[in-house]
Amino acid sequence: LHGMPLVILRPTLAYGPGQDTDMFLPSLINSLLDGTPFAMTAGEQSRDFLYVDDLVNALIRAAVTQEARGKVVNIGSGAPVRLKEIAVMVESLIGKKGLLRLGEKSYRVGEIMDYYVDNSRAKTLLGWEPATSLTDGLARTIEHFRLARGL
Repeated sequence: LHGMPLVILRPTLAYGPGQDTDMFLPSLINSLLDGTPFAMTAGEQSRDFLYVDDLVNALIRAAVTQEARGKVVNIGSGAPVRLKEIAVMVESLIGKKGLLRLGEKSYRVGEIMDYYVDNSRAKTLLGWEPATSLTDGLARTIEHFRLARGL
């Protein structure tokens, strides 16, 4: 509209080292590292988790790709995963079983049960796709929180 070279990126749920501890994954990780039970919903919600390094790479690609100007681009893994599956993965990676309390919390009023994106435009327009698997990203994130806690 104003001749400015803008690109709108719509990222999904970015996670990784340094994330605010009030968010789901850091709360889960810290609770399990402490050896304390983690109460959560039944975990049927699906989410599209995106490792922070992959988001940064998408931002860089968008900034240098002329063809992206004026476009709206979804940035996500394109592979939704249920929260209970993530919780079990984190539990396994940390190695502390029996602390998950699935179903102890109710879903929030108006809970969005499925949140994920089609990132095909990012692939074709930016030549971008996530490079970090969920398992690797979770392992790096857990290691960050372990180190931050001196464990």
